[in-house]
Amino acid sequence: MTQLMLFDAATSITAPTVAFTPTVAVRNEQPKTTATFEEPKQGLNHMGDLARLVLMRYDMVARRRAERAEKARRTTLDSRL
Repeated sequence: MTQLMLFDAATSITAPTVAFTPTVAVRNEQPKTTATFEEPKQGLNHMGDLARLVLMRYDMVARRRAERAEKARRTTLDSRL
């Protein structure tokens, strides 16, 4: 079988026409008006996991830099005594 045989129809195929009748389903439940949403920690607005991880890493690096600067400052002060 060749590719041309796949797309060339030997006979014409027609589908019968069907009348469309719209139907509406009725639900007997009340719509939810309140969302179940938990506030994120540290006052952050809702954001994606990647953005949250980036901010957490930024805070961690800033904290480490502050600790290193404090350690260097103490070492400098101790060496002067």
